[in-house]
Amino acid sequence: MFLLIMHAVKMGIIGGLGAVVYVALIGIIYNFIFLGRAGLVLQEFAYSPASRWGIGIILVPILGGLAVVWLIKHYGANERGVREPDILHFVHPEEGKNRYAIELAKSLASTITIGTGGSAGWEIPITQLGATLSYLLGGIKNLPAQQRLVLTAAGSAAGVAAIFNAPLTGVVFALEILLFAFTLSHVVLIGISAVTGILVWKLFHGDKTLFHFKILPPDNMLLYAKQLLLYIPLGILVGLAAVLLMSGISWFKTLFEKNIKNLYLRHTIGLGLVGIMLYLLMKFFGHYYIVAMGYAAIQDIIDSMLRNIGLILLIFFCKLLALYLTLGSGATGGLFSPSLFLGATLGGAFGLVLQYCFPSMQINIIYFVVGGMGGMLASVTGALITSIVFILEISKNYYVALPIIITTIVGTWIRIYFYPKGIYTFKLYQHGLMFERHKL
Repeated sequence: MFLLIMHAVKMGIIGGLGAVVYVALIGIIYNFIFLGRAGLVLQEFAYSPASRWGIGIILVPILGGLAVVWLIKHYGANERGVREPDILHFVHPEEGKNRYAIELAKSLASTITIGTGGSAGWEIPITQLGATLSYLLGGIKNLPAQQRLVLTAAGSAAGVAAIFNAPLTGVVFALEILLFAFTLSHVVLIGISAVTGILVWKLFHGDKTLFHFKILPPDNMLLYAKQLLLYIPLGILVGLAAVLLMSGISWFKTLFEKNIKNLYLRHTIGLGLVGIMLYLLMKFFGHYYIVAMGYAAIQDIIDSMLRNIGLILLIFFCKLLALYLTLGSGATGGLFSPSLFLGATLGGAFGLVLQYCFPSMQINIIYFVVGGMGGMLASVTGALITSIVFILEISKNYYVALPIIITTIVGTWIRIYFYPKGIYTFKLYQHGLMFERHKL
């Protein structure tokens, strides 16, 4: 057991460093190519200033898309689009052999996608990178298959925990999504790795939180209890939005593949339209809003700084379309943080409508924002427990627990009813690859 603990610490160091390097690469690319300045730090929680390229910003996502095509074509085995299902391929004991170059190329491709303005998330690529580096550099190749599986998942957990400063989220993500079945010793090993990953991250980035929540306890608990019913329609909305997101990406992917055979032309059109949206948003509304993860917009909605329902819904649909165009055209990235963005905008708009229509109900919008974030994340990923734990851990407030639970359960049920194939498994269904639940 001592040897496994040492391996877990090593996985945490590797996963944490992988996350640091990954984010630094995005910072370099984004600052230099998108903004036209030198810089290592990615200010993901602040709105980007207007790019010095002006209208030429439209070309930046195109250049990124062309680079991604070349990289994936030559080193990534032509594996494009949403990254999530690849995690299951890699951590399974019988899958993912001899894929190191492919996985590293795909991780680099996702940094280019995000750094040049494409709409995608970085969390799952970081997870994939943590698993790849842990397996490649961790010295675990000669261990039994079950131990390799757990320690590879531990490296992924370290990356997730690091970028969110949320160790429980990293642990639960690994257990719920990567392992399927586990024992107490596996929980301990993954927990050690997650905490180690956070410590490594803090050496470089300090102790900053993902979002800043100012959640006050309900003034009237009876009114709070009655308002819990309002999270049922919110859950229905996020569930339908998840169906719209997942089916839309699949539809756009088919549309691009059938009508535009040339990969370079496909990315030029898809990412060019994303560039046009970015330019128009900056020109008419003062911010890029939907670029990369969109964390600054989420924080504004949390702080009630963004209260224009029309604008919130506009950036919701712009983000949705940007995801269709980015991932549908074949650029690579995840859907974790985009789900948070879509959930925050939908929950914020829903809360504002309630506040305007029923002023006597004392609607606290932030409850609906976090409910929307958790509900959308659970609906898209199918990771119900991870989503609940994640929102509770980053909000550090348990008054939102019931709203989150209701929204996630209803949203996930709606999504499964209309679109049963989860984002982590729909590619596996397409290829006839579904893994057994191993007893580890």
